[in-house]
Amino acid sequence: VREKCGFYFCELVTSVSRNVMSMTVEECCNGGDGGAKGCFDVIRHVDGIWLAAGVCVEILQTQNQFDINSWWEGCLRVIWERDMEYRQSRPQQQLLPPLLLYRLVWLVGCVTHILSPDANLPHAIQLVVKTTLLFSRSSNAVIVSLAGVRTLTSMLEATEHYSILKPLVLPLLGACQALCASLCESDSQQVILEFVTLMVSFCGLQNGEEVEMVLSLLPPLWQAKRELRTFIFDVLASVLVSCSSQCDNSSSIDNHSGVNAMANVCCPLIDSVLAEESGGGGFLVGEALVLWCRIVRVGGWNGQGVVKFERLGRMLMDDLEHLRITTLLCESYIWLTPTLNNDGDGSTNPIPSTLTQVLHQTIGKVRTRGASYVHLITEALLIKFPREGTHLLCQSGITAKLLQSLFLKDEEDVILCYYLTNVGRMLLHNATALDAFYPFRIVVGETTTVFEGRDLVRHR
Repeated sequence: VREKCGFYFCELVTSVSRNVMSMTVEECCNGGDGGAKGCFDVIRHVDGIWLAAGVCVEILQTQNQFDINSWWEGCLRVIWERDMEYRQSRPQQQLLPPLLLYRLVWLVGCVTHILSPDANLPHAIQLVVKTTLLFSRSSNAVIVSLAGVRTLTSMLEATEHYSILKPLVLPLLGACQALCASLCESDSQQVILEFVTLMVSFCGLQNGEEVEMVLSLLPPLWQAKRELRTFIFDVLASVLVSCSSQCDNSSSIDNHSGVNAMANVCCPLIDSVLAEESGGGGFLVGEALVLWCRIVRVGGWNGQGVVKFERLGRMLMDDLEHLRITTLLCESYIWLTPTLNNDGDGSTNPIPSTLTQVLHQTIGKVRTRGASYVHLITEALLIKFPREGTHLLCQSGITAKLLQSLFLKDEEDVILCYYLTNVGRMLLHNATALDAFYPFRIVVGETTTVFEGRDLVRHR
């Protein structure tokens, strides 16, 4: 079929496109001599042929007498630019009906990977952007703008010409906001969120207005569409990466205000996910913890709008799936918090109790890699707060667990080295820190073994 019909199919596609290109304004608007019925027949015929061309683009590509780049330059681009010029000169009128313009936008998405990256692709991107912006606030042709978003997504994934979009990030975000407000289908809103994620990742955000525009999209969708929350987290992660990279490059986004704006939107969403003990929030816990850690590490911990730290205490109660990110969060809070004591306003500092809870849930229950993550907590604690950290570990029973493992040799050598390092840091700060534990008694069955402080060195 491809060999016998390919030639005729190419001729049909070319002739139909040239007919549309050669039609006068009156013929396009009125369907030639056929009136309204003729107009409908023309639209239906051209739409069908362009639909077939997009679906069978591989057949067109293999025909020697047909060149897709020439077809774009000589027909599709001319038709499209002519329509855009007509709309700009007569805002209340149209040359191509929305259905054909939708099909044209869709068709360009099908041939993106074939268009010449230097000669034709930049022009195609510009036309798709113009069409997307033009129809984003049109209630009767929103499908055209949505098709533009889909096509731009495929173009961002297939080309390096995303720099064309950098000056247009703000208007495109406005178009996405208008589309989200006018569309109610989750699938369509998912397409918009995926496009925003890609655009922010590739083009970045250059100022606070663009950051606020992205963030304003998300809370309404979060409340209304639970199935979109994964994609909302993807958007937030891309915005945070963009903000942090711009801050590192001394760009116009201010570190404090940019990340604080992120925290004001992200933290309620993160806290709501971590607070859900059942239902639809469990599958998002990993994404929520990662985003929380990024916010803390990029913006620093200031106690304003941050998720309740004590929620980390129950992350590892049932399993150790989120061990790594939980320990990284604990480590970050240790380095960033000014004190382990209660706050000056009389409120209880949740960090010490949460840290000991996490340590009790992990020490002796993880292998080498997990122990290396847990060691991040104890190491940071004893370096940042040598006196308070030693007191906390001794009073909470963590030190006793370390000593028992050291005397019994019931862990791998690498893990025991971590424990010895912790004990050494305690003794380096306070030589008598462990005296209260001796004589150290270990009961195994009916046998009780007693160890003294000097036995720790001998035993090792």
